Amino acid sequence: MQDSKLNVLLVDNDDPMGPNLREQMVVYGARVEQAEPGASANEILERALALGAPGSLVLSSSTFFAAQRSLGELIRISAGNIPLIAVGAACDLLAAAFKGRVLRKKGNLGSARVEVRHDRRGIFSDVSSPFIAAVHTPTILTTSPPGMVAHATSVRGVMLIEHETYPMLGIRFRPDSVVSRKGPTVLAALLDWAASNDPRLTD
Repeated sequence: MQDSKLNVLLVDNDDPMGPNLREQMVVYGARVEQAEPGASANEILERALALGAPGSLVLSSSTFFAAQRSLGELIRISAGNIPLIAVGAACDLLAAAFKGRVLRKKGNLGSARVEVRHDRRGIFSDVSSPFIAAVHTPTILTTSPPGMVAHATSVRGVMLIEHETYPMLGIRFRPDSVVSRKGPTVLAALLDWAASNDPRLTD
């Protein structure tokens, strides 16, 4: 992590892995607070901005359809205001907000170990390709949405998307899982990315 600590507001949408993600972000130097359950999108954004720069919203969810009700508006109003990282099923919701195609397949598409291949750019610059990671969402993101770039893929579809204009990044595998062998390196790089891309630092 950079010298300036990143102020993170975590919105975990009842994600059972939320506490683990929070703990690991703290290990890598972030100051992490958690959004109040039931807070509105405007209240969450205002609180995140009040924590100061550099800062980031981190959205974490294990269920796309449950997250859809509460996080879609937050993604929309956050664009261009603060870096946003969407983890797990929240990444699918980020994609859907920009007209990405998220499919729910029939059959067993629960937790899985997948081989992730990436372009060695951005947060993957210090990560070998391929590597094994854990995916817990029962959906497939088939392509990157308009205005977004796919940096990683697997048999479960696109694994990482980044917006070309706004500081928004979605990661479908879980960097906080012990199964994700390069998870610690990826998580540290995600936090550095957020700290370096807060638009308030360039105003």
